[in-house]
Amino acid sequence: NGYVWEKIDSPTKNDLFAVSFKDPENGVITGENGTILVFAGNTWKQLDKRIKANLYTAQYLNDDIILGGGMELLNVPIMKMAVKWGYSLTTLFDSNIAVLGLAFTSPENGWVIGSPGVLLHFDGKNWIKPSFDYRFPSLNHLSFSDENNGFSVGFSGTILAFNDGTWIREESGTNMHLNGSAIAGVNYYAVGDQGTILVRKQEKDNEELKSEEIFDESIRLFPNPCRDFLNVDFSGMENDSPVTISIMDL
Repeated sequence: NGYVWEKIDSPTKNDLFAVSFKDPENGVITGENGTILVFAGNTWKQLDKRIKANLYTAQYLNDDIILGGGMELLNVPIMKMAVKWGYSLTTLFDSNIAVLGLAFTSPENGWVIGSPGVLLHFDGKNWIKPSFDYRFPSLNHLSFSDENNGFSVGFSGTILAFNDGTWIREESGTNMHLNGSAIAGVNYYAVGDQGTILVRKQEKDNEELKSEEIFDESIRLFPNPCRDFLNVDFSGMENDSPVTISIMDL
C-alpha cells in the first residue's frame, strides 16, 4: 500500500510462480496445475482454463497475456490470452519444451527460454532457434530493457547477455543456480540460490582489454576482467589474413 507489505486473500492454495502487471488495475499471476489469477476491479479471481501443466511464466503485452509452462510427459504450447475477449486462449507456438521464462518487447519481437537448454526468438511470424558456438545449461529467467539489450540467467551461474543481435556468455563468478533477473536503468541484477545477488553495469558490455600489442580497433577482447570466458572479436579486420592467439600465464 506504499508503506508496508500486507497479505492478500488468494483464491488458490497452489504454488504461484510468476506475476505481471500492465498497469495498477490489470495484473496476472500463474502457478502450478494451470493456475491463472487475474486482477481486475481491485480483486483477484481464478480462471478455469483446464490446463494441467504448471505455468511458470506470464507477461502482459498490450491487451494480451503471454503464458508458458510445462510438466513431465506433457506438451504445453506457448499461449496468448486475449483479455478483451473474455480471456480466450490461442496457441502461439506448440513447443515440446518446458517454457521457464519469456520476454516480449513488442508483439513482433520476443524471446523464450526453456528446458533443456533452449532459447528461441519470435520475429512476429516465425520461431527461430539461434545458433551458438558454445553450450549452456537450462535457463531460468530473462529480462529485456529494449529489443537490443537483455540477459538471461540459469543453472550453474550461467549468464547470457544480449546486445545488438548477439548473445554472449559472461562470467558470473559463481556456480550457484541463478533464478531471477532484472534491469533497472544501466544496472543488471541476477539472484539465485543461497542468497546470491549479482549486479553489473550495462557499460561493462563494451569494455575492452587494452594492450600495448594492439595498435588499432580491429581486434576486441572483452570482458575485462575475465575469469573463465574471454571473447575475441576479429570482425574489424579488413581481410582474412591468418591470426595466431597465444595464451600465457603471468
